[in-house]
Amino acid sequence: MTTLPIETKDLSKIYRGQSALHNLTLSFPPGQIVGLAGHNGCGKSTLIRLLVGLEPPTHGQALIFGHPYRQLDYPLRYVGTLLGGSGATRSRTVRQHLAWIAATHHFASQRIDEVLHTVGLDRVATRKAGKLSLGMNQRLGLAAALLGDPPVLLLDEPSNGLDPQGIELLAQLIAMWRREGKTVVLSSHLLDFLADTCDRLVVLEQGSVVYDGAATLAHGNLASGRWPSHPNTTEKATGAAKHEGDTDA
Repeated sequence: MTTLPIETKDLSKIYRGQSALHNLTLSFPPGQIVGLAGHNGCGKSTLIRLLVGLEPPTHGQALIFGHPYRQLDYPLRYVGTLLGGSGATRSRTVRQHLAWIAATHHFASQRIDEVLHTVGLDRVATRKAGKLSLGMNQRLGLAAALLGDPPVLLLDEPSNGLDPQGIELLAQLIAMWRREGKTVVLSSHLLDFLADTCDRLVVLEQGSVVYDGAATLAHGNLASGRWPSHPNTTEKATGAAKHEGDTDA
């Protein structure tokens, strides 16, 4: 396999005659934390969905370690994904949901307790998923993404529903993943959070890249849309930067 965890090559997606993504060529090397920013409908979620094979591209390629996601053997060992919460059956407990995923994908059972502790769900492990707050449900989805200890994480709005304690935990996890050498791509509407926690920022507008470079250079400019000049910013960006407690319940 190629050493690049994530690549897109001239990636395009058209819905009902409207371009959602336009010729994106991006590469994300090992150990890089990448933030995806942009207004609603700019293509952030579409990019993640194409990377994990939930939708086919209209043109181009979305590759994980050199292969389309659906061609990977045991894909959850390569990629952990968070898309809109946990997707857990409401009648299952937190632990039962994770145990079902672990059994289905042949993950070691001890990983269940490890990820529960990592995301701070130890004390609600016996609570039914249907009784979880939005923030706790997000944590459960994150725990599920971590079960296979994958080298790549694709997280769509992981901060949704999190209280300040949950946001701080997410920042700590991102720092831990950086130390572990994971490649992480996360979208968020918390723009300063992306600038503070990510190495690299990719800003999309109408399906095209308008900024691709060091996240720190974009600090304070995100909300206004005044993107700093950066040598990595091109129409087809390939730049690389350097390498809830009870209130949620």
